[in-house]
Amino acid sequence: MKASPKARKVSSSRSSTGGRLKDYLALRVYRQLREQIYTGACRAGEHLKEELLVKSLGASRTVVRQALTQLSAEGLVRDEPKIGKFVAAFTEETIAKLVPIRIALEQLAVREAISNMTDADAKELRAIAEQLRQPQPSLADQDALDVSLHRKIWSMTGNDELEKILLRVAGPFHMVSNATLSSPYYRRNAAAISVQQVLLEREKHAAGHQPIVDAICLRDQEKAAKAIAAHISANYQAPDEDFSKSVGNFLKRYLHDTGA
Repeated sequence: MKASPKARKVSSSRSSTGGRLKDYLALRVYRQLREQIYTGACRAGEHLKEELLVKSLGASRTVVRQALTQLSAEGLVRDEPKIGKFVAAFTEETIAKLVPIRIALEQLAVREAISNMTDADAKELRAIAEQLRQPQPSLADQDALDVSLHRKIWSMTGNDELEKILLRVAGPFHMVSNATLSSPYYRRNAAAISVQQVLLEREKHAAGHQPIVDAICLRDQEKAAKAIAAHISANYQAPDEDFSKSVGNFLKRYLHDTGA
């Protein structure tokens, strides 16, 4: 017996609601796990056992797996066949190799973003950049804004494949920067400088996010390409006296201090 159109409609509505709820839960668990990785609560090389995550996060195994799959796509989790998933570990050498790759991809992204930009896109970029210049409640909130600005640029390209690659390449940068600023070394040796001060000072610098947004909104592809390169390089390749290299310096010391 065939279901009536009304019955099919109700069934479809319930299924859709269930799907949205499932996606929301996966997003919540994903964000919680990502923050734990960024802050060092989940250490590099740590085995992420599904059964323990299910209990600690209060989510189903399916939802936990969805979150781990997303983190794997971002390069923050590595999969060992027949063993399980582990928090990824990155060395100074790995980041150094990724810097020119990320710069090239980000430059491609800003050029394509400018070609497709609408007035609404420009308005949203400026709003995020302005928020980045204001103190946020936590390191996680500050990082979320940072990520949202870059992802907004990537989404403006209309190139799904480029977005996927950038997501994978950029993940390690956020991971090591957050881990460094949350590290015992930083807390012992830079206690007078809060994490917020470091991040806000970076936004005042020529290699912050504002020059990138300004160039994009002016539809100046070459200026935007130079600004995004300066932004990425500043944290890892600029002269030692450049304050915007603080994160890069902390990274090196953190890795040595923890024996990573």
